[in-house]
Amino acid sequence: MRLGEARSWKALARGAAGIAALLAIWEAFALSGLFSNALTPDLGSIFATILEMLRNGSLIENTLYTLARVLIGFAIAFAIAVPLGILMGRYWFAERFFLPLVSALLPIPSVAWVPLFVLWFGIGNLATTLVVIYAAFFPLVYNAWRGVKAVNPLWLRAAEAMGAGRGAMFFKVIWPGTMPYIVTGARLAVGHAWIGVIGGELLASPRLGLGEVIFNAKEYLQSGVMITALIAIGVLGLFFERFVFQVLERVTVGKWGMVAGARGREQRRDRPLTACAAEASHSAKPALRGCGKMPECRHSGARSQAASPESINTDPRIRWLGLCSWVPDPALTGRPGMTGGFSASCQ
Repeated sequence: MRLGEARSWKALARGAAGIAALLAIWEAFALSGLFSNALTPDLGSIFATILEMLRNGSLIENTLYTLARVLIGFAIAFAIAVPLGILMGRYWFAERFFLPLVSALLPIPSVAWVPLFVLWFGIGNLATTLVVIYAAFFPLVYNAWRGVKAVNPLWLRAAEAMGAGRGAMFFKVIWPGTMPYIVTGARLAVGHAWIGVIGGELLASPRLGLGEVIFNAKEYLQSGVMITALIAIGVLGLFFERFVFQVLERVTVGKWGMVAGARGREQRRDRPLTACAAEASHSAKPALRGCGKMPECRHSGARSQAASPESINTDPRIRWLGLCSWVPDPALTGRPGMTGGFSASCQ
């Protein structure tokens, strides 16, 4: 068995053990007699309720309606919040204009807007979806803003020294550097979106949805139905975490070397990297701007003793710039005050 597979099975076993422990605690609480079985059903009753709701299709139907509201609201919030956050991080005038508004609206709970949305737009899907948009908006815009502000200035200077234009600077430096924060914001936004959609369905009274199921079950003391709806929400949350966000991290920030992990990625991320961009000659920059169009272009520079040619060539923070690759240049080794040299070669 491969090491990665063994770790996956261990992680799965730990997760299953946590769920089993939670189920055991609930069963002990349900059988303790503190509350009646109608209020705290045991696992057998809950399982029977789940099977019945699956059989008649009500669980799947209501789950799909709620999930659709979450996805639509999250998509709209993402399309607005992430560009706005990046704009705030890149331009000071946008930050000074929008940041006070974000700071003022951020503490207001999304559920507090439901009565106003119902008065303005009536009961139904529109009011509920607007609550989801509001709930998901602020984690996304805040994390996108902080992500742009946290981009390492060394990456920006290195890209400028290699002749990166505005488009290349954004897609090769700013966007990858901001991606860890955006993924974190998306995680928080999905959680807030679920809070908003359940609150909206409870108060805005759409025809179908898990919030409506919970509200109606409360009226008839159907605790098993309420718990079944909560389990459905939890299963969807686990699905998003395991098969959406973790996969997204692995194919983006993990591939780019932007995630500091417990298995040595922290050392890779914090490895010394010093490129003396000040030695770049102005005449070399136009040639670098043609990288990708010319057969070969070279840009001479110097490295300090803290950065070896190997670290420059293999460091993912430089490699994913996609502009030029750094190769050792023996011709620069003898220059005064330098322990070695490198050149940027574009194929």
